This record gives sequence, structure tokens and C-alpha cells, in this order.
Amino acid sequence: MKYLYPIKGFTKPKQYPDPDKRSGALLAWEFLRRNPKYQEDFDKFKKLKSPSAKRNFQEKWLPGIPTLTLFDPKDNQPRGLKLALTHAPRFNVIKGKETVNIESLYKGGVFVTFNLNVPIKRQLDKTRKFLERERKEQKIKPIEKNYQRKIFPLYCRILDAKADNKSIEFLAKFFYSHRKRGDIDISGTLKDQLKAALRLRDSDYIFLADAP
Repeated sequence: MKYLYPIKGFTKPKQYPDPDKRSGALLAWEFLRRNPKYQEDFDKFKKLKSPSAKRNFQEKWLPGIPTLTLFDPKDNQPRGLKLALTHAPRFNVIKGKETVNIESLYKGGVFVTFNLNVPIKRQLDKTRKFLERERKEQKIKPIEKNYQRKIFPLYCRILDAKADNKSIEFLAKFFYSHRKRGDIDISGTLKDQLKAALRLRDSDYIFLADAP
């Protein structure tokens, strides 16, 4: 698989940003911009003329941004990134005769309507009980992520190397040449790291967006 837009040269670690000097939104973007489906949709988006068609793409990837746009995967620091990566909670207000169509982006998404004529605290208490009941009925366990930032550059380098069609064997030799055989299961370690990197690229990047 070849990326439409190669992001960085995985053999040059200095090209990769220091994760301690990046906001959560920028860390999330480093993974999202490497998603080949996002890259394909960005190319399609540029050719669209219908606002509704563009909105579908935007709601899929960047629901928080008010304008109809997708960020260029080549852009290192897109303007308005933090707002664009706000997935939850999402707020939609119906004004006048306008209607709003809401589509859940992820499994476990729930939308609740509040009435501003009714005391807010009462509604929040009922909402909390409702959400807890729904979570129990749907057998959903709360997701708690504690990714270590320091390993993000390695994850991104692995993704870029895989985009360049490098094998696990090649990656094991390239990234762990300093390790002696028998120290660790190098191929197994690379497979685990690739799995984690793919999960961040394809879905879990959203959990990074609100980090400081």
C-alpha cells in the first residue's frame, strides 16, 4: 500500500516533531494525516461542488470545524485544528425552521436533546443515569487511554515505513539493530507497535485531541 501523500522519510528521525512540544490536537493530526482513507477523501473533497457532499466528508473526519473544508495531509499545522478534532460532546442547535441531521461517528455514540426551558441540573442528572444504563445494556466498557508520547515518533516512522512497503523483518532490523538476538522478540515487538500505530491512525487519534 502506498500513501497518496508520503508524510516523512522514516530513515530521518530529525524530521519527526518532539511529542512533548506538540499539543494533543497536533499529535492526533500526525496520525490522522497518515490515514490513507482520509488522504483519498481529501482528494475527492477538492473535486466536489455540492455543499452537502462536502459536508458529509467533513462530518466524517472533522465535525467540529464550522467551515466546509478538509485539511491538506501535507500541512504540518492546519489552522483551526483543535476545533476541528472536537468529536464529543457535539452540540447541535435547531434554529427557526431549520433541521439538523445528526450521524453518529463511532460505536457508542449517543445524542441527547436538552430543553432550555427546564432546569439544567435535573436534565443532567437524568442524562447521566440514561448514559450509564445505555452503556450497561450495550455492554460497552469505558475507554481509558494512557499512550506514552515519547513513542509516538517511532509509531509514525513505522507507519511511514509500512507505507513505503517495508516488511516487518526489515523494520525489525532497521529499528532494533542495536539489540542482541534473544534480548526481546523483535518481530513480535514491531507487530505490536504497528498494531498500536494503526489503531491511533484509524480511530484512537480522537483520544489525543483534548490532551494539553
